[in-house]
Amino acid sequence: MNSNPQLLSPDQAALRLRVATNTLAKWRVSGEGPDFIKIGSRVFYEQGDLFDWIEAQKRSNTSTSCRGG
Repeated sequence: MNSNPQLLSPDQAALRLRVATNTLAKWRVSGEGPDFIKIGSRVFYEQGDLFDWIEAQKRSNTSTSCRGG
């Protein structure tokens, strides 16, 4: 556990992932996107979780599912 996590807003996370903020919202509902943190009604993303999620999206060809799963 990181004692000083880099928390990003959904807007900041969307910019880093190069997707629309609405896409992140849809992914939160479906469970497709990166892990997120909810504090009260506010949503945040840890920078490290974004990196981990990006790594999990790597594919060796178009017919394979994600690595390790």
